[in-house]
Amino acid sequence: MTPTDIITTSLRHLGVLESSETASGNDVGVMLGLFLSLLDSWQITPDAIAGTDELVYTPTAGAQSFTIGPAGDIVSTQPDRIEHGYWRVNNVDTPLGIGTLADYNDEAGKNVIAQPLYVVLDKGYDTATVYLYPAADGLSQLHLVVSSDVLTNYDTLGATSTLTLPAGMRHALEWSLAEQALTAYGSDAQTESRVIRNAAKARRKFGRSNTKRSTLSTTEGRRYNIY
Repeated sequence: MTPTDIITTSLRHLGVLESSETASGNDVGVMLGLFLSLLDSWQITPDAIAGTDELVYTPTAGAQSFTIGPAGDIVSTQPDRIEHGYWRVNNVDTPLGIGTLADYNDEAGKNVIAQPLYVVLDKGYDTATVYLYPAADGLSQLHLVVSSDVLTNYDTLGATSTLTLPAGMRHALEWSLAEQALTAYGSDAQTESRVIRNAAKARRKFGRSNTKRSTLSTTEGRRYNIY
């Protein structure tokens, strides 16, 4: 998928293009400028540009950390944050706390093997390290819901740049870009009403999929108490 694909669909929403037509170079140029402006405005609402994913991994017994990245223990895009998580053993789920590096560094007995109480995300260049406290028991399956900014370099996008978007984001972008272009293309009142309505609906639907969920990360002193 490229910005041109999104632009083409947006122009069809506006009635500028028929289903079999493609956008002219001039239209692509105009719409790409509006597309980048739209993405810039979304930067002030991080949940609007974040994709969430659930990662599942069973660390080996005694493991104090594992990695997430293109060549990590979990092969995936480096996440920006861990929203929440839990351990699963014999189909029984136990919530995890989300800690900080300061919390982890202050802990004694990091090598004690047990079902971890909390995890800590430490981001790197393209690979993140997740620390476990205490060390993994080798039995518990870890489930982490993570979020990532999928358009960190949006301002460098060209018309044919490759985009990898989370579910629902393309739909939200197509309708929102059409809304952004209403003035530029002088749409009639009926089209304007339909585009504004559908754009708002698509953003709400995508936004709900990225709503942060609460975590059991309250502390007593420096330790996380999940009970």
